[in-house]
Amino acid sequence: MKSGFHECWNSVGFTNEQLTFPLIFELWNSRKKAEYIATKKFYLKDLVRADLEPKKPKKETLRYLSTIDRQELQIQKSKDGDTTHYIDINGLLNEMKSWKYPLHFIDFETTAVAIPFNKGRRPYEQIAFQFSHHIMADNGDVHHVGEWINIEKGVFPNFEFIRVLKKELENDEGSIFRFAAHENTILNVIHKQLKDSNESDKDLLCNFIENITHSSSSNANKWKGERDMIDLRELVLRYYYNPLTKGSNSIKYVLPAILNSCEYLQNKYTNL
Repeated sequence: MKSGFHECWNSVGFTNEQLTFPLIFELWNSRKKAEYIATKKFYLKDLVRADLEPKKPKKETLRYLSTIDRQELQIQKSKDGDTTHYIDINGLLNEMKSWKYPLHFIDFETTAVAIPFNKGRRPYEQIAFQFSHHIMADNGDVHHVGEWINIEKGVFPNFEFIRVLKKELENDEGSIFRFAAHENTILNVIHKQLKDSNESDKDLLCNFIENITHSSSSNANKWKGERDMIDLRELVLRYYYNPLTKGSNSIKYVLPAILNSCEYLQNKYTNL
């Protein structure tokens, strides 16, 4: 059975075979798709670097892949049928020089509901109800060392969430990692919630948050912590590209692509 996507493109003259070629919709972070279609450029193979440049190109002296560099890399690998990954080893190693072991990896689970669960909270206010915590030692060993989930009905969990997270992360000065902006955003929200609260330890908890985050653009108070979390997504954007992601930089695409491209990881996790 045809998908709606194929039916739409078949109706304007494209065959199913033509739709097997990578289309411009796969191009990462492109804001010129309408322009490409208007000039009958439907496939990645139709594009060259000049198509990617803005009308007034900026002179950039970045030490890593720019947006256009990354787009061009995606296009060229598509044209060549090249499924191997790109990695800037030197650039990544330079970043890693600043990392301190043990490395901490955290992941939050949150929700924002229209009708608040707790008295005095606002519609769509962020609630942090779970986190997981893994550590990597300097020999490469990875351990699941901590987690927390709220199981108390009727209790606003955010403040206990941050208390337990503080206990997890305050035992050393190891670098802390997240993937994308979510964890930094949530901690900024909890920072404001604490400031507006009557919690006796709110200053201590706010100081902890400020140490491991940077202030969001919407926050009137500005800070950048000495132990500000490192964004793994930013490292991917700067130093790594895998054609198997089809231009996506979501962890749901990046992680499977890495696992399918790395024999070392395949052997490591197959043998567990």
